[in-house]
Amino acid sequence: MQHWRSLRSLLLALTCLSILGVFGKLFFSSETPVPYQAKLQPLDFPDAVPLDSFTLLGGSAIAGDKTPVVGSQKRLINGHVYKYEKDGRSLTIQMYYMFDTSGNVIGFLDSHTDIPEAAIGPSLRIERYRQAVGYYLLFPYQGRDYLASCINPRGETTVTLPQFRDNRYRYDIWSPRLLRWLFTAENIRDFRCLWVLISAVAEKPHSASSYAGLEQIWFDWQAQWQARFSHL
Repeated sequence: MQHWRSLRSLLLALTCLSILGVFGKLFFSSETPVPYQAKLQPLDFPDAVPLDSFTLLGGSAIAGDKTPVVGSQKRLINGHVYKYEKDGRSLTIQMYYMFDTSGNVIGFLDSHTDIPEAAIGPSLRIERYRQAVGYYLLFPYQGRDYLASCINPRGETTVTLPQFRDNRYRYDIWSPRLLRWLFTAENIRDFRCLWVLISAVAEKPHSASSYAGLEQIWFDWQAQWQARFSHL
């Protein structure tokens, strides 16, 4: 019994110190918080990214918003489009580096691409999960098969707001980021997302083999970019 009382006293003391630390940060820090978007730098997208058995045809940069603003649609920092070919079949991979996102793939597609939300109805889209990779969305649109997902700064990929939010709590709040927040002006939660949209001409309508090809490309692509993104 005495052991548990000592442990409880220690936990209470640590809680009090944490609370005092937060108040000290809020009221006595002379550092002026730097706006989150002002600290973000464009992601370095190389001109060529190797993709097994595919030939790179070219690519182009996606310009970011001139004045990114939290709480508006101006959240795009920068991006890049890569075009490949294999056996006469073209493949396009679009990358969007954004901040202050919700992690909602369907909302992102509706706001930043030509694919309307109505075209990705529940009966058309397929949400899948792969361990150590994460969630991703598959759907057809205008004769092409698509795969979309959000690569998180930490944790697995996500396609919905609850999945993205759970990643933030797991890898941001309950992590060393909490300590950094106590002593710096850095945000606790990291709302950046590296959106990925992969598409190819459909071999057959709703073809399982066509989706399987996109999935294998996605697994290879995610492994490359997760390592790049996690170090930022």
